[in-house]
Amino acid sequence: MKTRYINLSIYRLLATILVLEFHIVFILSINDVGMSLILSKFLQGLTALSGFLMSRKIITSVKDFYLSRAKKIFVPLLLVTIFILLWNLIYMLANKNIDYRSTFIGYRNSSHSLLIEMGNFYYILYILGCYLLTPILYKKNWLSIIFIFLVFVLECSSALITNPLFIVTSYVVGYYIGSFSFNKYVEGKIEFKRLLIWLLLFISALIPSLFIMQNFGWRSDVFYKIGVNLLYSLFGISSLFFFLSLFKFLNRNKENRFFEFTDGLSYFIFLFNQVFMCGAMDVSNYVIYYKQKNVLVHVFVIIFSVLLYVLYRFLLNRKSLQFLK
Repeated sequence: MKTRYINLSIYRLLATILVLEFHIVFILSINDVGMSLILSKFLQGLTALSGFLMSRKIITSVKDFYLSRAKKIFVPLLLVTIFILLWNLIYMLANKNIDYRSTFIGYRNSSHSLLIEMGNFYYILYILGCYLLTPILYKKNWLSIIFIFLVFVLECSSALITNPLFIVTSYVVGYYIGSFSFNKYVEGKIEFKRLLIWLLLFISALIPSLFIMQNFGWRSDVFYKIGVNLLYSLFGISSLFFFLSLFKFLNRNKENRFFEFTDGLSYFIFLFNQVFMCGAMDVSNYVIYYKQKNVLVHVFVIIFSVLLYVLYRFLLNRKSLQFLK
């Protein structure tokens, strides 16, 4: 049976909820996101966590590794996509709206900029890139170093078009930290020197990030975007390893069915991150006030994430209902 570490599970769930909260602020607030943008950077922490966990994966067959990763990504994605398509189709028929495409479209409250229900699915391309790179990282040779350098250059060059997110870079950092010191973050007593280092990195990334978000978010020159987004990524990565270092004592309890359930549920929550605030699936229109909208979106995301996750586990014959007994 696979060992489950509670500190990893708690961070995964907490960071996923915080990313959802960012999307709620981003879409539903009538004001600009401001310093709430920092919540979105837990995505880099989640990506570093994925790399950290993958560092423990023994790859004997690259083909089998890719197939297992593809199944875990695309089967939930297919279930959520089918659910969205059916919901929108029923909405279209019920409202006698012949324009099916319009049921996928929504707008931000602050800027009225265009959104689509599955807009955050862009991240899947990033994580696929991370998994494609993993067998190369696994070898830990000169080829892997060259690939890491090229990936970093590629992510920096994206600053010519948009803000570089450094998602693959975050994955690589998590992977190599896990490769050389995985047990330091999940077993044994708290190491205060390691904890202090990550705390200082976390604070040194958080405070400047919040200041920049509040005062200089409008700048668009390339080197500024690279530097700022590296700082944001440092915040996400340091939040992970500071949290793991601080709460690794929780791992004394090896088995916990709740976190066994939420580990898989988190991906479904992410897939639904934007869905219930756009187009035909926009449940925020059911209430008036922002706080009510916030709560309602959380409720719908969690309920339907649980339902589809249980269905997913049932389809894969994983004794999905044990948790509910």
